[in-house]
Amino acid sequence: MSIETLRTTHTPARILYFTVWDDSFPPKVFDFNDSTFKPLSSPPTTPYLPATESTDMGGNLSVYIAQLDLELLNPSAIEMRFQVQSLERKGAAPNLRTDSFTGGGELIVVEGVHSDTKVTLQPGAFDDIPVDDPGPPANHTTLDKMIVAIWRALYKMQTMNKEEYKRYADNGDVNATAGVSYDGETQTQGHFT
Repeated sequence: MSIETLRTTHTPARILYFTVWDDSFPPKVFDFNDSTFKPLSSPPTTPYLPATESTDMGGNLSVYIAQLDLELLNPSAIEMRFQVQSLERKGAAPNLRTDSFTGGGELIVVEGVHSDTKVTLQPGAFDDIPVDDPGPPANHTTLDKMIVAIWRALYKMQTMNKEEYKRYADNGDVNATAGVSYDGETQTQGHFT
């Protein structure tokens, strides 16, 4: 189960709740009664998640909190986007048409939270990354070459004098150079080429 904690701040002693909207047009609201999204034209039974007030902020603000089970919103393994809004209840029961919005616009992206979804890295998958010297920075065009270049920058031969920083290939050729300067306080290294 994947839980998202929803929070909003508002003046104390209010009755707040959260609504969840899908990204369709016009948007549909989530009905917590049967875990479906419905248009307002076919009234949902329970289109809200009650918030609990926490007064530990001090001063004239309270935090209103609710726990949202993301698997209710997206039982599939695909990515989905939802908009969360908080409202203040004005009457005896929540009413999306007349209650006041107190905050919202929080975007929740749910990426395949279904409990049967698993990702497994195949044994030896990293062994397939070539570790050959990628050469000068102009050749670092793929992630695997960038990773190898970082490793080489940490563990292979380098020299620096007061004007130039050099990185070397295994055969002793210069792979990359960068200018170096020092103004008495700050040492600056330029871009490697």
